[in-house]
Amino acid sequence: MRKLIYQKTGKDIWLCGGGELAATVVSEIDETIVKLNPVVIGAGIPMFARAIAPTNRELVDRKIYSNGFMLLHYRLQK
Repeated sequence: MRKLIYQKTGKDIWLCGGGELAATVVSEIDETIVKLNPVVIGAGIPMFARAIAPTNRELVDRKIYSNGFMLLHYRLQK
């Protein structure tokens, strides 16, 4: 599962696993949290449903669990 954060002044909006919507609002996404599992099952859901322009993001936090599960938190580079 991927969680994409869309943030403006006010409340945060979380987008979870929505490749179509994420591709539509990609220019507004300033933070991305990627959940990486050590087990691959099926085809999965694409993070973005279509090609998007490359963007530079920096890893700002990460948590690695003993079973190999990882949470990677990226922010848009300014």
